[in-house]
Amino acid sequence: MLKLLREQYESTGSKHLSKLIRPSSSLYAHRFGSWIRALELAGITTTRNKKSSP
Repeated sequence: MLKLLREQYESTGSKHLSKLIRPSSSLYAHRFGSWIRALELAGITTTRNKKSSP
């Protein structure tokens, strides 16, 4: 799953993968604890501050 996520990011260059990726971002969140964690494990850096509330 992480390889697929990384490949999708590399092909689109988009940080908004949660709307583009299949399987869904919710499946990644369930499997890896959160969407952000899945991105990190896939080697995709995020700019979102984890300590701030949405």
